[in-house]
Amino acid sequence: MESCLTSAVHRFLEQSVFSSAVFLAERLVAENSSESNVGLLAQAYYRSGDGHRAISLLQNGVHSPSNKYLLALCCYEAGRLAEAESALIQTKYDGKNHGNEVEDVPNGAAGLYLMGCICRRAGRIEHAIQYFTASLKEDPFLWSAYEGLCELGCEVPPEEFFGHSAREAINMQTLAKAKMQESNSKSKVELPRKTTPAKGKKAMSRTYTEKDRPTKLRQTTIHQELEETKTPSKPQYSSTCSSEQLVLKLLHDYGSAFQALSLFRCETALQLFKNLPQKQRNSGWVLHQIGRTYFEMANYTKAARIYQTIRENEPHRMSGMAVYSTILYHLKQEVNLSYLAQQVTDFDKRSSEAWFVAGNCFSLQKEHDTALTFFQRAIQLDPCFTYAYTLCGHEYAANEDFEKAIGCYRHAIRMDPRHYNAWYGMGTIYFRQEKFELAEYHFRKAIAINPQSSILYCNLGMVLHAVERNNEAIAALEHAQRLQPLNPTARFHKAKVLVAQGRYEEAHQELEFVQNAAPKESSVHFLLGKVAKKLGRIDDAMRYFNNALFFHPKDNHLIKAAIERLHEEDRDENEESLVA
Repeated sequence: MESCLTSAVHRFLEQSVFSSAVFLAERLVAENSSESNVGLLAQAYYRSGDGHRAISLLQNGVHSPSNKYLLALCCYEAGRLAEAESALIQTKYDGKNHGNEVEDVPNGAAGLYLMGCICRRAGRIEHAIQYFTASLKEDPFLWSAYEGLCELGCEVPPEEFFGHSAREAINMQTLAKAKMQESNSKSKVELPRKTTPAKGKKAMSRTYTEKDRPTKLRQTTIHQELEETKTPSKPQYSSTCSSEQLVLKLLHDYGSAFQALSLFRCETALQLFKNLPQKQRNSGWVLHQIGRTYFEMANYTKAARIYQTIRENEPHRMSGMAVYSTILYHLKQEVNLSYLAQQVTDFDKRSSEAWFVAGNCFSLQKEHDTALTFFQRAIQLDPCFTYAYTLCGHEYAANEDFEKAIGCYRHAIRMDPRHYNAWYGMGTIYFRQEKFELAEYHFRKAIAINPQSSILYCNLGMVLHAVERNNEAIAALEHAQRLQPLNPTARFHKAKVLVAQGRYEEAHQELEFVQNAAPKESSVHFLLGKVAKKLGRIDDAMRYFNNALFFHPKDNHLIKAAIERLHEEDRDENEESLVA
């Protein structure tokens, strides 16, 4: 009876008929409440989405590695990190690094990976890196552990996990399996004294077929098996090793590209992704990473084209839609963003990324309260959605609720210390509050994470200019220009610093470039007018002021005042509001 129930539970779990699996597993435990049976019932609870019942069941005391792992997994997904950790290792974290903790984790590579996830969410980055590394060394195919290492900023070369040492480990494992299969096949060659009917899924075993065959045919088959066992595993072993080495080579190439992207070495990452085999390069995951790379390079037009290709090839793919919606937001494509939001929310209303897209859609339309509602819904569906917390902060900042905005940014940083967008958000708030030292600190933290961002250096230059450290400001703004030569914002702010230093000719050259890039920007024309006046070019100054008035009539009082004083000597005048 017990074996029959066990077989049925396994069958229904395999077929995803969870209600029957739970019912029969409960009957099994009622019959015999052994730890293996309790573990099977807990697995049925977990697979049916009832993780809390699985926790209650397993908390009474488990000893097998598989049950410890299942308990830890359920606790982790429920957000009960301390209980998850104590389920995996006997000694709770006490601030010291216990040397044998890695060896004591049950369930091999998967258990080590889970411990890494627990440490990461608890903010213990060094321990997380230690467990992810141990997990990969035990099983180099566990890609999620490598992703975790890259996202934590670890610069361990991928050769350490997917190189020669990994191949040797795989070869040893394969050789051990081959030897085991060889010994098993030799033992099966011996003629059984008595045949018994097979049970369950083993009904197609050798014993059954030999029993029902004619004697002559059965003897011939046994003779063939004896011949085959002389060299049974060499071709199979060679083929297996070859295929595993090919997979490791592929993982190495993926790992190199993904690590470069995680460290914001975007040009390198782009080249490595493009060097992948064509079949892999055209897959949704790789296209998503290429799109992310263009996004980090602020090349929003190319990034949008990549994500449009993903939508055409894999309309069911939700991963990456948060980035795509942010790209459309920056491009101010309201129609495309509204259409995307409608598509993804209709497709999967339980997807956090779908509601993130909706939030971006309403944010672009300046409906910040509605956008907040949707970003918060995304967080409800995925409490670990760091980017959603950051965009909540942006919406609060747009409503000038700086206290709540800073709270959101801090929460995002607690969840992911390398999320530079949150550091940037806090820097912008402190800059608006004229807390320039705090603003500089947060912008420099963001730059330490992503040193390839032109926008971050541009904002740092603005802060340094505000505290009259003009030479440092120009250095930061010139670095922003080198990172993104066509960035007009860096040139504009550099021109403002040059004006403050009295270097009007240089400022005029920078502003001419900015004017060509943004011909309808009123603040550029206004500053050009002020510079032209300083250079004594009154007619040019009048033309620039008139252009500024045409493109931005709301600030006509400032512009008209500047025109009226055009023939007067400059005084200390407060005309910064238009060019801020």
